[in-house]
Amino acid sequence: MAPVWRSMKNKRLITSVAHKLVSSLVCDAERNFIAAGIENPEDGPNSSPVYIWDQRNPSAPLRSYVESHTDTVTNLSLHPSHPTLLLSSSTDGLINIFDTAQADEDDALYQVVNHGSAVAHAGFMYPSTDIYAIGTDETISFFALQSQKEEEEEPAPKVWGDVREGLGCEYVVDLGWIGQQACVAAGKHSENHLNLIPISKGSNGPLDYSFDLDKSLSFVGAHGEEIVRDAFTDVYTNTTYTCGEDGQIRAWKPSEEGGMDAGEGAGSAKKRRKDKKEKARFKPY
Repeated sequence: MAPVWRSMKNKRLITSVAHKLVSSLVCDAERNFIAAGIENPEDGPNSSPVYIWDQRNPSAPLRSYVESHTDTVTNLSLHPSHPTLLLSSSTDGLINIFDTAQADEDDALYQVVNHGSAVAHAGFMYPSTDIYAIGTDETISFFALQSQKEEEEEPAPKVWGDVREGLGCEYVVDLGWIGQQACVAAGKHSENHLNLIPISKGSNGPLDYSFDLDKSLSFVGAHGEEIVRDAFTDVYTNTTYTCGEDGQIRAWKPSEEGGMDAGEGAGSAKKRRKDKKEKARFKPY
């Protein structure tokens, strides 16, 4: 069930029912575009469609891509500069790029990427069209969007593999942005902390992505021993929101003692471990 609400009047406008469990959702209000990915409740491969509606005519899906995923669709993403491109990821290990201007599924399937393990999160590396994938096994990879020029060779993927040792974490939450800065959110529930680690793109190749632990932002205490499920930073209020399996949503601001702006990063990992014993860089309120 995918309801659409009018925010000003808090009124439900439409309710589209896919008659299946919806596992992911994305919308573009300016284009009246709604897409939903479907969960696979069965053991083993099974069709997990991606449905697209025009919210002005929600009685039936405008597009039905039913054969491209064989397990739960975990993420849907649109690129703001290429509004007809829809990215979908799945626990079948695949990331699909659809051209939603095409009704036929074979024609719409523009690119298929194989991450090599079940994909928990995927999306575009804004503002570029590069693609990132985060596996349920804490692996991270980067891929290039396929060129429309047939003679142009596609670059090899950038494979970080299992990042737990490199990032000093026990699990990866997701990849997000603080303003224009891409960051990977990584947690360590045994030590009750979360880090936002900046990702930058170098000039040594088309997918030269690297992370910088020395500029990590630390959230000491995080959600205790519970796993953090999501994090979002509002740059206008300089506030980071986190939610966890403890059932809480927490808002964090830089501590006055630390004097650190959320967009600047912090000192070395060694220094952060020392500071952790004295005071938190960020404090919930």
